[in-house]
Amino acid sequence: MPPLDASRKHNVAEALGKARALLEDCQVQGIPVDLARLAKQVGIKQVTELNTRLDGQLLELPAGGYEVILSKLAPATRKRFTLAHEIAHLLLFPQQAECHLHRETEELCNVAASELLIPARFLTRVLAADPAVSIQSLLKVSRLFRCSLEAAGWKILNSGLVSGALLMWKIADEAEGEFLELVAVPHTWGSQRVVDQGLRVYPEDWLWDTVMNAIEGRIWFPSTRPGMCYMGEFVRLRRIILIFVGDELHPTDSADSAQSRAQPGVQKFSALPKVSRGLGSLRR
Repeated sequence: MPPLDASRKHNVAEALGKARALLEDCQVQGIPVDLARLAKQVGIKQVTELNTRLDGQLLELPAGGYEVILSKLAPATRKRFTLAHEIAHLLLFPQQAECHLHRETEELCNVAASELLIPARFLTRVLAADPAVSIQSLLKVSRLFRCSLEAAGWKILNSGLVSGALLMWKIADEAEGEFLELVAVPHTWGSQRVVDQGLRVYPEDWLWDTVMNAIEGRIWFPSTRPGMCYMGEFVRLRRIILIFVGDELHPTDSADSAQSRAQPGVQKFSALPKVSRGLGSLRR
């Protein structure tokens, strides 16, 4: 197949098609996907790990073929996605494989890498037994496909199985004490309710009180639409807090009632601070 034209828009389907064709050519029959087999198919002769701050680098070898340099410092799941991303470069843009300058190119390579790492046909089977996609679904996919929670979130939320956002918060420290920092926001493409990475939540915020006083539970986010809110769930995993919020709107009154039944005496939803872009009193 000819290489993609990165200047063209709406070619996500073509990138996915190329990724699926490679999986078929390599006769991938199970998970986790054997990325070494895919790498060999596109001309990658060796994969080397070095102490480098770059996640990955693709180098052309003098004798032909390519070498992928991975950061030895990165988690194993990050290395797998990085390798899949470099495979995607050779698959989609073989004539400019070593060029990582264009945002459109990088986005398409991420789309293809996601499919190589978490093939849709296997994802559908894994989630078939789940009555509804949840945080536990995300944890399950991350474990079975040997991918990060962020990669699992992006794939699930953009596969037509569910619509919403996964907010990944890190419990961080500074001189004045602990705070939550938003480190990743996998979300459904086109969502208007997603906030930026780097936002911080401090102990005086309602969100802190909700997620730090329990290991898991339900959570309601105000929306920019008066009288309506979003419903979600959260789980605390050591120093990481995952919040999955669906795109469906619910009446604020029903959230107040449900929250009061679950946690008598807590502050009611209608009394929460005014929102900024849909997620409450968050700040940098």
